[in-house]
Amino acid sequence: GGQSIVKLSYLEIYNEAVRDLLQPLTDEKGRPFSVPSLEIREHPKVGIFVESLTRTVVTSISDVMRLLDFGHKIRVVGSTNANALSSRSHAIVTLHVERMVEADVGYSL
Repeated sequence: GGQSIVKLSYLEIYNEAVRDLLQPLTDEKGRPFSVPSLEIREHPKVGIFVESLTRTVVTSISDVMRLLDFGHKIRVVGSTNANALSSRSHAIVTLHVERMVEADVGYSL
């Protein structure tokens, strides 16, 4: 047996800058935040990751849809000849699945 935890992250790449789409652009009073570009790193054991990227626990499809809707609303958009609300960025959604495995402590080697 074991238990699984699912976490969602959502980022945008625009003009070579990486931005967390799960972080609000304004504070609780509506003042804009200065949002620095996130750094892409590589770790010998973890692999490639985005430093300081939000990972939010999700337990249902409605949690996932709520987070995707939130992030989509703050993506960079602009008009093109083909589409009036075309995205000007690339977005990456990642579901991180962690499984807890219970150790069998009653065995002998």
